[in-house]
Amino acid sequence: MSRGFGDDSSSATAIEFTLLAPIFLMMLFGIVEVGRLLWVKQALTETAYSAVRRGARIFLQDPKRYPGFRHGARAAPWPAPQCRLGRLQCQHDL
Repeated sequence: MSRGFGDDSSSATAIEFTLLAPIFLMMLFGIVEVGRLLWVKQALTETAYSAVRRGARIFLQDPKRYPGFRHGARAAPWPAPQCRLGRLQCQHDL
């Protein structure tokens, strides 16, 4: 039995693997990186939430210790920052 041109299936498999492996690996590592991104975002959100909650608890336990904060953070002794976005103007309450 003689083999003709194009009858070698092992070389076709190697070529298909060579063409498809980079795409598959990029998709696999992309899924892993998106998972890591979501995990880091959730960890940062939870850390910020916990820090603010802890700060509020400390302030409510002894408000005289922090005289700059009267009735919450809106009455802080520093001026509120200003920003300009084109024709729009905004003022942030801290």
